[in-house]
Amino acid sequence: MNSTIQADIDFPSIEPQEFYDKLQDNNSFMILDVRSESVSTEWELDFTNIQTINYHYFDLLDGLPDDLEQQLPEDQEIIVICTKGESSKMITQKLQENGYNA
Repeated sequence: MNSTIQADIDFPSIEPQEFYDKLQDNNSFMILDVRSESVSTEWELDFTNIQTINYHYFDLLDGLPDDLEQQLPEDQEIIVICTKGESSKMITQKLQENGYNA
């Protein structure tokens, strides 16, 4: 696991309307929610056709735990969400460094 952060990597982002359109089009992707459990529960994303995993950002600072990697799809896009955007950038980079489409 590589946990080094490089500031020069360009991160993809998704605007709310684009995210909504993906949901409506039933695109094949999963959501990795890196918000705290309490925030994730309060502002729950409940989609019947989209797999959502909540794994707190702080638990990912040292890399991707094995139990999370076992749940991540290798053949689907992973959209990482957080409260303000910075945490999702860092986790997206970790996923990309480990070969995931994030």
